[in-house]
Amino acid sequence: MSSHQQKQPGNQDLDTPENHDLIQRWQAIFNHLPLGVITTDSLGRILDANSWLLERFSLSTGDLEKLVGQPYSDTVFGQTINIDKALQKMRKGRPISFTNFVEEDRYGKERAVLNIKGIPLYGSLGDVNGGMIIIDDVTEETNQTETNNQALMLETTGSVAGMMLHDFNNLLCAILGHSQFIKSNFESESPLLADVDAIETAALTASEITRRLRSWVKPTGNTPQPLNLNDLIKETVNIMQRPLFNKINISLEFDSSLPPILADEVDVKRAIITLFSNAAKAMPQGGNINIRTGTIPAAETDALGLPDTADEGVWAAFQDTGVGMTQETREKLYEPFFNGGKLEDSLGLGLTSLQKILKKHHASIRVDSQLGRGSVFTLYFPKASEPVEKTDIEIDTPHLGKETVLLVDSEPVVRAMGCKILRSNGYTVLDAELGSQVLTIFRNRSSEIDLVILDMFLPDYKIDGIISELKRIAPDVQILITSGFVFDDETSMDFHHHNTTGFIQKPYRMNALLAQVRNVLDGEVCTAADN
Repeated sequence: MSSHQQKQPGNQDLDTPENHDLIQRWQAIFNHLPLGVITTDSLGRILDANSWLLERFSLSTGDLEKLVGQPYSDTVFGQTINIDKALQKMRKGRPISFTNFVEEDRYGKERAVLNIKGIPLYGSLGDVNGGMIIIDDVTEETNQTETNNQALMLETTGSVAGMMLHDFNNLLCAILGHSQFIKSNFESESPLLADVDAIETAALTASEITRRLRSWVKPTGNTPQPLNLNDLIKETVNIMQRPLFNKINISLEFDSSLPPILADEVDVKRAIITLFSNAAKAMPQGGNINIRTGTIPAAETDALGLPDTADEGVWAAFQDTGVGMTQETREKLYEPFFNGGKLEDSLGLGLTSLQKILKKHHASIRVDSQLGRGSVFTLYFPKASEPVEKTDIEIDTPHLGKETVLLVDSEPVVRAMGCKILRSNGYTVLDAELGSQVLTIFRNRSSEIDLVILDMFLPDYKIDGIISELKRIAPDVQILITSGFVFDDETSMDFHHHNTTGFIQKPYRMNALLAQVRNVLDGEVCTAADN
């Protein structure tokens, strides 16, 4: 604490032996405040600055002594936090306030978001004798608010997209079901069989696209599972290549013996998208992106920042032919507010999120780049201890049935398709469009009905209410839920805990529907979340 701190503006008589303890208390409070405080005289010249500011600006007490008496605007404080015009108002007796003031960039320092207040100080005659500037760093709170807002936006977007995909999957369900029904009635030599196969393939491809679209917008937090990094990269390239990289050539060099990584699929795909996007923006006139993968020997995992327990690792390198980066740019890549200058969007926000994803997966990243020679971003993941689960399940040809099924779906084309498939395979089918119709039919004919196939979204009733009433009328009734809304595996399994027997995801294949109906009726409970 310097000697100039002994006197405060407008309080010259405080520096007396009688008030020495009071002065010391003031100095202690002044220097231990979790805020920045600067005092100035009536001309806006620096009188004092507390320890919070000295530490923030890497200044010593000796440096502060040199700043005392200088105009605020000529000091490192004023050059970084430029509020000259507002200080002129404060010297005229008007308080000032700035909310979410973005501190100007200083080399080697992260940008910050500040709340700033200026309070005029008055002398014994009531004239403005100086001022006090109070600075509160709210960067962390602002970043958290932005993160929360982004999460809320994603959640809202996911809900809206989910309902749209539900409608789209209903239409795909009708296309897929009718095409397979037609196909089953063709002779193997029919010239039209190839056309029907093309329709079926297109519907299945569209179904896979809806599943992937849903994965981009749903909130993260999935349980990590063993996944193949090659597959994650290929899926991301397939869905992004056409719309985003029409001027960019993408080449893949994969290690086919790559071990699995333990990962959240959505998180890792978002990390890949971030690297793709930055590479694309570095090549506005087009260029090449080369993606390679490989295995990390156990002896090298520690040097690459992987956990001590990792006996092997997996790497993926994303190399572009873009503008490249200077050393200064590379050092600032992970600052939240850093913008690469020539790039359209903030690099920092994307790479800060990428860094969080890698930390969550105990992974690391290395960046190699030279100005004018492109960049290489290499991701390093620890190997999973378990193999990748096989998801392709062959469905046996189902047996025919003679039971009575109540099919409930608000989409006419889906309902008609389901009725046709079930009736052609021996079932007696009753159908309903609305929840009120379901309850009326079931009250009158519950003794005849062996199974209710119930779409999750009906316009007039919530599904919980319908299920409760069906169970009240006939406690042992079998209920198979179906929906075009895309759920994860855990959510679809949860239907077993809501007084239902099973779940099948739209759009489903004809044989998948028949197999699931047969399983439920035969007491073989299962969930068919795939096509």
